[in-house]
Amino acid sequence: MSAPGPMSAAGWLELTADVTAGVVVALGGVSFLTERWPQVEAWRPLVLASVALGLGWVVYAETRFTGRLTLTGGGLRYGGDWYPWSEIRGVRRSGERGGGVHLRLVPEQLPRPLIGGRDLAVPDERLIAAIERFRTTPEALAVGLPVTPPEPASGVAER
Repeated sequence: MSAPGPMSAAGWLELTADVTAGVVVALGGVSFLTERWPQVEAWRPLVLASVALGLGWVVYAETRFTGRLTLTGGGLRYGGDWYPWSEIRGVRRSGERGGGVHLRLVPEQLPRPLIGGRDLAVPDERLIAAIERFRTTPEALAVGLPVTPPEPASGVAER
């Protein structure tokens, strides 16, 4: 099960704001340099192409939906980090601004890894329910068939 289909509205808004800020800063910097030093004009296309490639890479890295968060038969993958099911002792909702879920691992790690948050289309409560379900029965994911994450129980207890 790959949790992030499309990003949430807050994730898209954050990405749009970051790209807009990057474009404004890059274009402002290029125009400032060309006004101050006319000899920089010859390098302008190269600088703009570099900025466009950089922004394109950032957008690609943020919008490729190939598994920022993936629940597999062997464990949970978030970004470049891997957490085997045998090491996940429990989860609890984060009280931080961006949201997310803290993992309690064996052996204990401080600070606890924070996964999810506002860049996922899946709400934190549903993510907690899915992790709790598949933490105890990871063989359901090992079959390779599509799996629908469970709905959270009413009044999900903070752990």
